[in-house]
Amino acid sequence: LYYVSILGKYNWLCQPVDFSYTQDGFDAADMTWWYFFSKYVDFFDSFFFLARKKFTHLSTLHVVHHCIMPLPSWFGIR
Repeated sequence: LYYVSILGKYNWLCQPVDFSYTQDGFDAADMTWWYFFSKYVDFFDSFFFLARKKFTHLSTLHVVHHCIMPLPSWFGIR
């Protein structure tokens, strides 16, 4: 997956959606899914800090950021 961005097959700023059934299209869809999944992992990381009462690991910015990020990332990759 990393080779797709290194070889310059995709624009870093704005890339049209690749609906083709090619390996590059599947790689792009796979990278997008993993990015979206990582936002939920970050969210649950914050939740587990709260559940274990590790309040020193959390700040207001940290909690707000990880609670909000799944929504914009969904609309961004949609």
